[in-house]
Amino acid sequence: MVVDLYEPQTLALVVFGGFVALSFVVYLFSAFGIQEKSYEQAVAEQRARLEKEQVQQREGKRQKRKQFFEKKKREREKHDSSPGILRQEVAQAIDPYVEEVEQAPPSPPPVKEEKVKPAKKPKQPKPPKQAPVEEIIFEAKPAPVQETVAPPKETHTTKSKPPKVVEEQVQKREAPVVHAAAPPQASPAKTKTKTRTAAGDGEPPALRGKPLISAVKSAPLKDAEIQQLIEILLNRQGGSASADDWVKANQRSDPVSALKKQLQEKEQALHNEMLLAQAASQKVKELRHELNHQKEHSGSVEAQYKMKLESQAREVEAFHARMQQSHESHTHDTQALQARIKQLQSMLDESKVDVVNQLREENNRLKTEAGHASSQKEQLMGQELARLQTELQKVQSKLTSTEGQLRQGEEVRRTLETQNNQFKQQRSSEQREGEAAMSKRLAEVSEGLRKEEARNQSLAQAMEAAKGETDNFKGQVSELRRLDGDRNTTLQAIQAKLKDSECQCQNLEGKVRTVESQLAEKEQQKSKAVQEVETLRKEKDSLQEMLRTQEKRSEAEGQEAPPTANGDVTQTDSAPKEPSILLKEHNVMLADKTKAIEGLEEQLNSSKTELSTLQAVIEQSKQRNNNLREKNRKLMDVVSAAEKSRAENAGQTSETLKDEIQAAIVKEQSSVKTVLEKLFPSVSLGTSQDNKNWLNKFEEDASKVLSSKSSSNSQVEEYVLKVNTLEAEKEQLSSQCQHYQSVLADTESILNKLQSSVESEEINWEEKLNQTESNLGQKTTENSRLASDLEEAQTTIETLRRDQESAASSYETTSHELEALKAQLHQLKEQLEAANQRVEQSHDKEEKIEETKNKLSSSEAEVKRVSAELEQAKASLADLQSKVASSESQGEGVSALQKQLAEAKSRSEAAEKEVSSLKEAAAAAPAGGDDGAKEKLAKAEEKAAAQQKELTTLNESLKKEKSLTQDLGKAAAKLQVMLKKTQTALNTEKETVAKLKMQNGAAKEVSKQAEGSTSLTESQVELQLADAANEETKQADGTGV
Repeated sequence: MVVDLYEPQTLALVVFGGFVALSFVVYLFSAFGIQEKSYEQAVAEQRARLEKEQVQQREGKRQKRKQFFEKKKREREKHDSSPGILRQEVAQAIDPYVEEVEQAPPSPPPVKEEKVKPAKKPKQPKPPKQAPVEEIIFEAKPAPVQETVAPPKETHTTKSKPPKVVEEQVQKREAPVVHAAAPPQASPAKTKTKTRTAAGDGEPPALRGKPLISAVKSAPLKDAEIQQLIEILLNRQGGSASADDWVKANQRSDPVSALKKQLQEKEQALHNEMLLAQAASQKVKELRHELNHQKEHSGSVEAQYKMKLESQAREVEAFHARMQQSHESHTHDTQALQARIKQLQSMLDESKVDVVNQLREENNRLKTEAGHASSQKEQLMGQELARLQTELQKVQSKLTSTEGQLRQGEEVRRTLETQNNQFKQQRSSEQREGEAAMSKRLAEVSEGLRKEEARNQSLAQAMEAAKGETDNFKGQVSELRRLDGDRNTTLQAIQAKLKDSECQCQNLEGKVRTVESQLAEKEQQKSKAVQEVETLRKEKDSLQEMLRTQEKRSEAEGQEAPPTANGDVTQTDSAPKEPSILLKEHNVMLADKTKAIEGLEEQLNSSKTELSTLQAVIEQSKQRNNNLREKNRKLMDVVSAAEKSRAENAGQTSETLKDEIQAAIVKEQSSVKTVLEKLFPSVSLGTSQDNKNWLNKFEEDASKVLSSKSSSNSQVEEYVLKVNTLEAEKEQLSSQCQHYQSVLADTESILNKLQSSVESEEINWEEKLNQTESNLGQKTTENSRLASDLEEAQTTIETLRRDQESAASSYETTSHELEALKAQLHQLKEQLEAANQRVEQSHDKEEKIEETKNKLSSSEAEVKRVSAELEQAKASLADLQSKVASSESQGEGVSALQKQLAEAKSRSEAAEKEVSSLKEAAAAAPAGGDDGAKEKLAKAEEKAAAQQKELTTLNESLKKEKSLTQDLGKAAAKLQVMLKKTQTALNTEKETVAKLKMQNGAAKEVSKQAEGSTSLTESQVELQLADAANEETKQADGTGV
């Protein structure tokens, strides 16, 4: 159909399409004229620019900046023709300006700069703080930022949506600037001033009291950092500074020295503040200098931006003028076309309105009909094409099969044609020879020849029958071959199916193996979880023992004199914190174990589902194998029956042929004998069954008769010729019979081979089926075993859950006990304060203290030595505990060692009690009680030596048992890690208890010496306390190691 452009519908469509295309082009130009950069690109560009600016500042800021902006101006002048490129350059030029404004922070002190540095991140998906950056920009210079944002709004005056896009671009570009320019890299002058301030100050101003506590509370610290803070605070408590503080708090201070120290500290603070003020003034100068440079740079940048914006405004105005011109021309064209359409419509209305309407209706109807017809044709064509393609595929498959059959038929036909031609040649030759012989002999022996012809005809009929039978045999052989080919195809199909089933079985075996490996891993995880739960139980028991020992020690130490109030509160508070931390860690470990057990349960459920699916697949494979067996048996029965029937038919036909051939030979021999007797009645024929013998005898007799009768030579020669021809015919017939016999033998051998091959294949298939059945039985047994293992694992998991619940309840009880211990510790604090008050009131024992001073020093040395030996014994006992815990499953020897260790523990506890009692006696000993204390100390030393000997013997026995427990290395390593944690906790608690004891004793001595002693000076007391603190730190280090 020809489209008429002057029709109103087509014209309206064309106009509307042109308008849509123009609006689409304008929208594309406005939307994609300025390409937005991604956040990562903007950050990368800003980093590169920062590096460039640093290099330029080192080499000379002004010269490099002038060269850089001159190059930029040249490039912009070259690329002024393309507005998209100019906008990209404007976006690139906006970024460094915002960076430079942000590089000048309004706050001069260096603390804020150091706080800004950690906020540097390589890639942040969202800027966390954007509002403060905008405030900094407006404080530095707000006017240029507004000017840079304003021009893109003018470029998109056609619509209301594009200006919002430009504002979003600017905001997106401002967000990465915060993170790229956050770490202010100072100039060389800044670095010099920083080094000077650092050298002048010597040390940063230290935080004190409440600000430090609030900073620690608000700071986001990790577990390792919290542990470091705890260690630092403990070291500060146990160090010499705490001892000095105690001394200063208890002794009478000199006001003049205190005022001097205060004055020195204030002078030092004033000096530090002066240095800080100088550094701040220098920084202010540098910042002013940099602000001036930035103002100059911003002025040049503003001028450049103004030039660019003016050029862009001109381009936009030119573009608007062009758009208006094109719009006006378009409106003019549309008006002209509308006028033309109105004229044509008026013409048509005046002339032939009805005809036009009819034509339009017909046109529309024809269009709809054509559309329906085309759609129907397309559908029909698609359906026909699909049908034809399927038919083509079917025909091609049939053609391939028929071509194969035709090839086989042609080959059979060719072989039959060759055999037929051979038989025809033989027949023609035989007929020719027979006709020649008979034509010669017709005249002489008409009757004999007639009889012979009749016999020959009978023989020919027998030959034809034999040929027919041979043809039948050939057909049967071809059918056997065809059946053999069909059987081979079926066997191949069965083999393919069996191979598929074997592959499926192998896949199932692999899946079962993977399931077994997963179950083994789960069992290992289960055993590990059981071991960890046992270790947690042991830890719980150890913690309970620790709490009991702490209660005993607190009860034993409640009667001792308390120390001063300078460090007791923190230490008594820190003592119960560590077991609570251990309990928290223990609870976290229990939560992890519960999560691990839940994961194991989910894995067990998934493995159960996999086992169910595998069992279903195995059952399906069993059904398939049974079906294949039935099909194979049926095929084998059919093939064996066909082979038996064919063998029977072949044997019967071969026997009948042999009988007929022998009967024909006998008849021929008898006929020949009768003819020879008629020809030579004087010659006697023998009765021998062998044809050759009597023929030789007949020849000899006939030669004799012929020699005697010379008159009848010609007749005799004729008869001899006839005899020779007959013999030749007989030989030919015998050769044919032998040929047929050989063919029959070949067919029989082929049939025997087929039978043997079929039987061997049956045996092989039976063996394969038996193997698959045995494999399936094994898999079913394995699946049942895996199911039982899964049930066992579920039972173990349930037991683990119960154990976990019991452990949780036990931990709750331990937490309650810890709270009770805290209350007891508060009571001990109150008792210590009361004891301090009592010590202040005791001023009457000066002479006794002077006399017992030397004794106490000697007894303290001995007590320290005994305590060191006891700590060594405790360490060896802890090692024995870990070793005994790792070798709990080794029988009676380990149980005996555990009993010995329990006895050693009880002895060590008794020794500790004795040492504590000795300390109390030494602390409150009168002047005349020296000999008893020495004896007690000597006994304690003897007990300690005996305990060391016992421990050495136990160590030797444990070393012997270590050689037997090498296979338990992995489990022992994990248990040792857990026990080391408990040992460290025990050691820390022992250290805190020992420190409390030592501090009590030291406080007593200091208070007594400060109140009434005149022989000892303050310097000597301080030296003794420092030595005692050093020895305590050494002991703590030894116990920690």
